[in-house]
Amino acid sequence: ALHVRLDILYVESEMLEGPNAEEAKKAILECDGIFVPGGFGKRGVDGKCAAVALARHHNIPYFGVCLGMQVALIQVCREELGWKDANSEEFDPSSTHQIVRIMDCDRHSMGANMHLGARNVHLVEKNSIMSTIYSGADFVVERHRHRYEVNTTYLGQLRGAGVLISGVSDPTFGPHTRVEAIEIPSLRFFLAVQFHPEFVSSPMDPSPPYLAFMAAASKKEYKWPESCAARRVKTL
Repeated sequence: ALHVRLDILYVESEMLEGPNAEEAKKAILECDGIFVPGGFGKRGVDGKCAAVALARHHNIPYFGVCLGMQVALIQVCREELGWKDANSEEFDPSSTHQIVRIMDCDRHSMGANMHLGARNVHLVEKNSIMSTIYSGADFVVERHRHRYEVNTTYLGQLRGAGVLISGVSDPTFGPHTRVEAIEIPSLRFFLAVQFHPEFVSSPMDPSPPYLAFMAAASKKEYKWPESCAARRVKTL
């Protein structure tokens, strides 16, 4: 659909933390887009935050998935809100600003609190990237695999820092609402999602978020036949 050749540069996030950080940053700044995928564990987390900062400071299209969304919000809180200890409960349980945590309703046992499978993602901002790429749908179905998620206690502060909450599990923002997608509208393209769009992507039916990111990185509009998004609009 985009007619572009993909040239991937893999950068180990720990390289952004060590003595060769400037060299790694220089390599990233030559890229057309920055993608931070999902993962577990604290290794390289500060490097991932550094990648988010590069995307924000240089207006480079950014797409984060799962942990890629969590580190995006951690970086914003550290820089925009001045919360230097902002972190995830997974990485620093002693932090006074746990932007990411296990929801209270999921604190049963470590083996039973993974948020798994297909779930409704409600698109609550009509002028957002998410609404655009999913053809204006009220909600879509995407697959999940995570344990930690955004601490909704801080939604007000995140919005004040310029973050748009564009996808949630509950459009009424009830007590168990999960943040599913965030954007920074002041940037050319900054999108991060908690779900894993790649789980339902295929060559003939590409994931709208991934396709949009590639379109933004190649300086094209993220518009394509509605069938790409329409097949994900169904009721669970």
